[in-house]
Amino acid sequence: MIETYKIVRGVPVIKKTPRSRLPYGLDLVDWLDGATLVSVTAVAVGVNIDGTPFIVGTKVAVYLTGLDEREAANNSCTFTFTSTEGTDSRTIYFSRR
Repeated sequence: MIETYKIVRGVPVIKKTPRSRLPYGLDLVDWLDGATLVSVTAVAVGVNIDGTPFIVGTKVAVYLTGLDEREAANNSCTFTFTSTEGTDSRTIYFSRR
């Protein structure tokens, strides 16, 4: 399951409970345009990666835990992914649920 996000000030933001451990990620079906995902890496800020990033069909995801609850915290996870057609990256952001 990929958590639903809302666009806030131009960026995708997901509400997250600090104690939760859930898979978060993106469905890249539109970006792929028929290509196949080959690999994915993830870098997190303010949240913790708990496991190896993975691919399921057109989705990239990783299990995340924790959340920096300070007011100005930049909680995010950047996915860098490679398909049979090229490489790109996308970042999702988190706020407290």
